[in-house]
Amino acid sequence: MDVVLRNITKRYGDKTVYQGFDLTLKEGEVTALLGPSGCGKTTLLNILGGLTPFEGEAEVPAEVSYLFQRDRLLPNLKVLDNLLYVLGGRPDARERALKTLSLVEMEGEADRYPRELSGGMAQRVAMARAFCFPSELLLMDEPFRNLDFALKLRLMQVFESLRAEMPRTCLFVTHDLEEALTLGDRVLILKAGKLAADVRLSEPKPRAFGQPMAEREALFSALCT
Repeated sequence: MDVVLRNITKRYGDKTVYQGFDLTLKEGEVTALLGPSGCGKTTLLNILGGLTPFEGEAEVPAEVSYLFQRDRLLPNLKVLDNLLYVLGGRPDARERALKTLSLVEMEGEADRYPRELSGGMAQRVAMARAFCFPSELLLMDEPFRNLDFALKLRLMQVFESLRAEMPRTCLFVTHDLEEALTLGDRVLILKAGKLAADVRLSEPKPRAFGQPMAEREALFSALCT
């Protein structure tokens, strides 16, 4: 299903973040969301994830996955058990969890605890857990933040591999235009609670990080003005 927000208003005290905001995310697409700090990006994720009250109408799937900036793995559960936790009592839970760990190249770490993992390994497990959960919508809040360049590229490839196996609608927040151009089907620029740009990317996937894109200049200009 498409994800639809209509006439959304959100206030924190006397500060209005959104006023009459509309947005539709097409089923199965990856939408990248960029904008300056404090413009409402994380608030939008929280509205879609049902984590904050708002005024207006929202058509959102019943099941939503959320990948936060930090991995937020359950520290008392082993890697495999972190994935099994979100799968509940599904009869194929173990098979699904192991397959997903294999896709992120972490099947050999299934019996380790989160404290025994590097930051990059923990983020891979967190991404696997987000995809493992049987949701139609995946929200990601700067999932590649604070990673070295090589690891970021690897995790972006992991993301593409997971989506190929388990397609779903995705909205991800980033401050990196190149991430948006590499992974997005559509790029939104948000400023002061309004869309300053809404660009559908023409270059087919898969795309290389930093490859020439016709839309780059217009998006860069929208970010900087």
